[in-house]
Order: sequence, then structure tokens, then C-alpha cells
Amino acid sequence: MKHINYKLGNIELRTTGKYLMQTFENDMKTCEIVQWEGNFCFTLAYWVEDSEGFYLRFVGEGPLDENVDILDFMHLAKEGYRILGKL
Repeated sequence: MKHINYKLGNIELRTTGKYLMQTFENDMKTCEIVQWEGNFCFTLAYWVEDSEGFYLRFVGEGPLDENVDILDFMHLAKEGYRILGKL
């Protein structure tokens, strides 16, 4: 999978390695949604693959945090499922 980034407001959908934080082009195995605050970001949610496919796992409050636009989050979550469904 190639490296993909979609940003809406201060949240971003991006491809990443199976164990997150891997950035080598040929190691892209899943996606995560991160929230940016200045030059730093933190993961809101990421996809995990099991025997039935991918599912979305929240980190902390994930999209329920008051600083996250839930409509932007849902749009990126749908796009993440679309990308991973092509694997």
C-alpha cells in the first residue's frame, strides 16, 4: 500500500505500518486517524486486522474529545475503511 494522507481541519487519516509509526513505503499495512496540535500529533483511532478483516480501535476518548469535529472524523473513518477494503 502506498503512503496516503487526507486532512480535514486538524485531523488526518494516514497510512502507517502494522505497529503504527512505521513510515517505510513498503511497510504500509493499516491506517490511523491523528489529531494535530501545532507541530505535534496524537492518535485518535487506528485499524487492527483480525481474521474477519479490519476494525477501528479508539485511543482514549478518540472522536468523543470535545476538540474533535465528529463529522470530519466520521468522513475520515469511512475513507479509511474504503482504503483498507481494497487490500
